[in-house]
Amino acid sequence: MIAPIVADERKEVKFLVLLAGPGIPNKDLLQQQYEAIAVSNGQTLAVARANSGFLRIVFEEINKNQDTATTFKNIRTRVDAWAKTLDTATLAKIRSRLTGSVDDQIRQNMAAMTTKWFRYFISFDPQPYLQKLHCKVLALNGSKDVQVIASSNLAGIRASLQKSHSPEYDVIELPGLNHLFQTCIKCSPSEYGDLEETFSPTALEIMDDWLLKNVPTSNPRPTP
Repeated sequence: MIAPIVADERKEVKFLVLLAGPGIPNKDLLQQQYEAIAVSNGQTLAVARANSGFLRIVFEEINKNQDTATTFKNIRTRVDAWAKTLDTATLAKIRSRLTGSVDDQIRQNMAAMTTKWFRYFISFDPQPYLQKLHCKVLALNGSKDVQVIASSNLAGIRASLQKSHSPEYDVIELPGLNHLFQTCIKCSPSEYGDLEETFSPTALEIMDDWLLKNVPTSNPRPTP
Protein backbone atom coordinates (compact mmCIF):
# COMPACT_ATOMS: atom_id res chain seq x y z
CA MET A 1 0.00 0.00 0.00
CA ILE A 2 2.75 2.43 0.98
CA ALA A 3 5.43 1.59 -1.60
CA PRO A 4 3.65 3.14 -4.64
CA ILE A 5 2.97 6.31 -2.62
CA VAL A 6 6.67 6.64 -1.83
CA ALA A 7 7.72 5.79 -5.40
CA ASP A 8 5.41 8.47 -6.80
CA GLU A 9 7.04 11.09 -4.58
CA ARG A 10 10.63 9.86 -4.93
CA LYS A 11 11.62 9.49 -8.57
CA GLU A 12 14.95 7.92 -7.62
CA VAL A 13 13.04 4.71 -6.77
CA LYS A 14 13.91 2.37 -9.64
CA PHE A 15 11.76 -0.65 -8.85
CA LEU A 16 9.06 -2.05 -6.58
CA VAL A 17 8.29 -5.60 -5.50
CA LEU A 18 4.69 -5.70 -4.29
CA LEU A 19 3.86 -8.71 -2.11
CA ALA A 20 0.08 -9.18 -1.77
CA GLY A 21 -0.40 -5.46 -2.30
CA PRO A 22 -3.80 -3.83 -2.86
CA GLY A 23 -4.93 -3.19 -6.41
CA ILE A 24 -8.52 -2.16 -5.71
CA PRO A 25 -10.08 0.38 -3.30
CA ASN A 26 -9.63 -0.75 0.28
CA LYS A 27 -13.35 -0.73 1.04
CA ASP A 28 -13.78 -3.37 -1.69
CA LEU A 29 -10.70 -5.27 -0.56
CA LEU A 30 -11.97 -5.47 3.03
CA GLN A 31 -15.39 -6.69 1.95
CA GLN A 32 -13.83 -9.46 -0.13
CA GLN A 33 -11.42 -10.24 2.69
CA TYR A 34 -14.23 -10.65 5.21
CA GLU A 35 -16.12 -13.04 2.94
CA ALA A 36 -13.06 -15.17 2.12
CA ILE A 37 -11.90 -15.46 5.73
CA ALA A 38 -15.40 -16.32 6.93
CA VAL A 39 -15.73 -19.07 4.33
CA SER A 40 -12.24 -20.40 5.13
CA ASN A 41 -13.40 -20.70 8.75
CA GLY A 42 -16.45 -22.76 7.78
CA GLN A 43 -19.15 -20.11 7.31
CA THR A 44 -21.50 -20.52 4.37
CA LEU A 45 -20.97 -18.19 1.43
CA ALA A 46 -24.52 -16.82 1.75
CA VAL A 47 -24.03 -15.80 5.38
CA ALA A 48 -20.53 -14.48 4.70
CA ARG A 49 -21.81 -12.28 1.86
CA ALA A 50 -24.71 -11.05 3.94
CA ASN A 51 -22.41 -10.09 6.80
CA SER A 52 -19.99 -8.38 4.44
CA GLY A 53 -22.92 -6.37 3.11
CA PHE A 54 -23.47 -5.10 6.64
CA LEU A 55 -19.81 -4.09 6.91
CA ARG A 56 -19.99 -2.36 3.55
CA ILE A 57 -22.79 -0.16 4.88
CA VAL A 58 -20.66 0.75 7.89
CA PHE A 59 -17.62 1.53 5.68
CA GLU A 60 -19.62 3.77 3.36
CA GLU A 61 -21.33 5.76 6.09
CA ILE A 62 -18.12 6.28 8.05
CA ASN A 63 -16.56 7.61 4.84
CA LYS A 64 -19.43 10.04 4.35
CA ASN A 65 -19.76 11.51 7.84
CA GLN A 66 -17.55 12.79 10.63
CA ASP A 67 -20.42 13.19 13.09
CA THR A 68 -20.91 10.02 15.14
CA ALA A 69 -24.63 10.52 15.78
CA THR A 70 -25.37 11.08 12.09
CA THR A 71 -23.27 8.08 11.11
CA PHE A 72 -25.08 5.82 13.56
CA LYS A 73 -28.50 7.02 12.42
CA ASN A 74 -27.68 6.48 8.75
CA ILE A 75 -26.21 3.03 9.37
CA ARG A 76 -29.25 1.99 11.42
CA THR A 77 -31.63 3.07 8.65
CA ARG A 78 -29.65 1.28 5.96
CA VAL A 79 -29.23 -1.88 8.06
CA ASP A 80 -32.98 -2.12 8.54
CA ALA A 81 -33.46 -1.91 4.77
CA TRP A 82 -30.63 -4.39 4.16
CA ALA A 83 -32.13 -6.94 6.58
CA LYS A 84 -35.36 -6.94 4.57
CA THR A 85 -33.46 -8.14 1.49
CA LEU A 86 -32.22 -11.30 3.23
CA ASP A 87 -33.99 -14.64 3.26
CA THR A 88 -35.31 -15.87 6.60
CA ALA A 89 -32.70 -18.61 7.07
CA THR A 90 -29.73 -16.33 6.41
CA LEU A 91 -31.12 -13.61 8.67
CA ALA A 92 -31.66 -16.14 11.46
CA LYS A 93 -28.05 -17.34 11.20
CA ILE A 94 -26.76 -13.78 11.33
CA ARG A 95 -28.87 -12.94 14.37
CA SER A 96 -27.69 -16.10 16.15
CA ARG A 97 -24.11 -14.86 15.87
CA LEU A 98 -24.76 -11.41 17.33
CA THR A 99 -23.16 -10.80 20.73
CA GLY A 100 -25.80 -8.18 21.56
CA SER A 101 -28.46 -6.10 19.89
CA VAL A 102 -28.15 -4.71 16.38
CA ASP A 103 -27.47 -1.30 17.91
CA ASP A 104 -24.67 -2.80 20.01
CA GLN A 105 -23.17 -4.42 16.91
CA ILE A 106 -23.23 -1.13 15.01
CA ARG A 107 -21.60 0.72 17.92
CA GLN A 108 -18.88 -1.95 18.24
CA ASN A 109 -18.04 -1.66 14.56
CA MET A 110 -18.10 2.12 14.68
CA ALA A 111 -15.77 2.19 17.67
CA ALA A 112 -13.20 0.15 15.74
CA MET A 113 -13.64 1.94 12.42
CA THR A 114 -13.91 5.63 13.30
CA THR A 115 -10.28 6.06 14.33
CA LYS A 116 -8.27 8.50 12.22
CA TRP A 117 -6.17 5.68 10.74
CA PHE A 118 -9.10 3.43 9.84
CA ARG A 119 -11.03 6.27 8.22
CA TYR A 120 -7.98 6.87 6.02
CA PHE A 121 -7.54 3.15 5.35
CA ILE A 122 -11.08 2.47 4.15
CA SER A 123 -11.04 5.56 1.94
CA PHE A 124 -7.73 4.63 0.31
CA ASP A 125 -7.58 3.71 -3.38
CA PRO A 126 -4.18 2.44 -4.61
CA GLN A 127 -4.99 2.83 -8.29
CA PRO A 128 -4.12 6.54 -8.76
CA TYR A 129 -0.68 5.90 -7.23
CA LEU A 130 -0.06 2.79 -9.34
CA GLN A 131 -1.09 4.67 -12.48
CA LYS A 132 1.55 7.35 -11.84
CA LEU A 133 4.48 4.97 -11.41
CA HIS A 134 7.60 5.43 -13.54
CA CYS A 135 9.60 2.51 -12.16
CA LYS A 136 9.73 -1.22 -12.82
CA VAL A 137 7.27 -3.35 -10.85
CA LEU A 138 6.96 -6.98 -9.84
CA ALA A 139 3.60 -7.79 -8.22
CA LEU A 140 3.08 -11.20 -6.61
CA ASN A 141 0.16 -12.75 -4.78
CA GLY A 142 -0.84 -16.23 -3.69
CA SER A 143 -3.91 -17.85 -5.21
CA LYS A 144 -5.07 -18.93 -1.72
CA ASP A 145 -4.71 -15.49 -0.11
CA VAL A 146 -7.91 -14.74 1.84
CA GLN A 147 -6.81 -11.29 3.01
CA VAL A 148 -5.91 -9.71 -0.33
CA ILE A 149 -7.76 -11.70 -2.97
CA ALA A 150 -5.34 -12.43 -5.82
CA SER A 151 -7.75 -12.40 -8.74
CA SER A 152 -9.26 -8.96 -8.13
CA ASN A 153 -6.20 -7.21 -6.71
CA LEU A 154 -3.73 -8.45 -9.31
CA ALA A 155 -6.21 -7.51 -12.03
CA GLY A 156 -6.46 -4.03 -10.49
CA ILE A 157 -2.67 -3.70 -10.33
CA ARG A 158 -2.28 -4.85 -13.93
CA ALA A 159 -4.96 -2.46 -15.20
CA SER A 160 -3.35 0.45 -13.34
CA LEU A 161 0.16 -0.37 -14.56
CA GLN A 162 -1.10 -0.49 -18.13
CA LYS A 163 -1.90 3.22 -17.68
CA SER A 164 1.40 4.00 -15.98
CA HIS A 165 4.82 4.95 -17.32
CA SER A 166 6.43 1.82 -15.88
CA PRO A 167 9.05 0.58 -18.35
CA GLU A 168 8.62 -3.03 -17.21
CA TYR A 169 6.13 -4.81 -15.01
CA ASP A 170 5.19 -8.40 -14.22
CA VAL A 171 2.04 -9.43 -12.37
CA ILE A 172 2.08 -13.04 -11.19
CA GLU A 173 -0.37 -15.22 -9.23
CA LEU A 174 1.37 -18.07 -7.42
CA PRO A 175 -0.75 -21.22 -6.97
CA GLY A 176 -1.33 -22.67 -3.53
CA LEU A 177 0.14 -19.83 -1.47
CA ASN A 178 -1.53 -17.83 1.30
CA HIS A 179 -1.20 -14.16 2.28
CA LEU A 180 2.24 -14.78 3.83
CA PHE A 181 3.40 -16.72 0.74
CA GLN A 182 3.30 -20.05 2.55
CA THR A 183 2.13 -23.27 0.93
CA CYS A 184 -1.12 -23.70 2.84
CA ILE A 185 -3.72 -26.36 3.61
CA LYS A 186 -6.77 -24.62 5.09
CA CYS A 187 -5.31 -21.25 4.06
CA SER A 188 -7.10 -19.34 6.81
CA PRO A 189 -5.20 -16.76 8.92
CA SER A 190 -5.50 -19.04 11.94
CA GLU A 191 -3.25 -21.52 10.14
CA TYR A 192 -0.33 -19.16 9.51
CA GLY A 193 1.55 -20.02 12.69
CA ASP A 194 1.02 -23.77 12.27
CA LEU A 195 2.79 -24.03 8.90
CA GLU A 196 6.46 -25.02 8.90
CA GLU A 197 7.24 -23.12 5.69
CA THR A 198 8.02 -19.47 6.41
CA PHE A 199 8.11 -18.24 2.79
CA SER A 200 7.74 -20.17 -0.45
CA PRO A 201 11.07 -20.99 -2.15
CA THR A 202 9.25 -20.61 -5.47
CA ALA A 203 8.28 -17.03 -4.64
CA LEU A 204 11.84 -16.26 -3.51
CA GLU A 205 13.25 -17.66 -6.76
CA ILE A 206 10.86 -15.57 -8.86
CA MET A 207 11.91 -12.43 -7.00
CA ASP A 208 15.57 -13.34 -7.29
CA ASP A 209 15.37 -13.95 -11.04
CA TRP A 210 13.33 -10.79 -11.63
CA LEU A 211 15.76 -8.62 -9.67
CA LEU A 212 18.77 -10.04 -11.51
CA LYS A 213 17.05 -9.34 -14.83
CA ASN A 214 15.64 -5.90 -14.06
CA VAL A 215 17.93 -4.27 -11.47
CA PRO A 216 21.52 -3.64 -12.60
CA THR A 217 24.08 -4.38 -9.92
CA SER A 218 27.83 -4.35 -9.62
CA ASN A 219 27.60 -7.44 -7.39
CA PRO A 220 26.31 -10.33 -9.52
CA ARG A 221 25.12 -13.56 -7.93
CA PRO A 222 28.17 -15.58 -6.81
CA THR A 223 28.84 -18.88 -8.54
CA PRO A 224 27.95 -21.83 -6.24
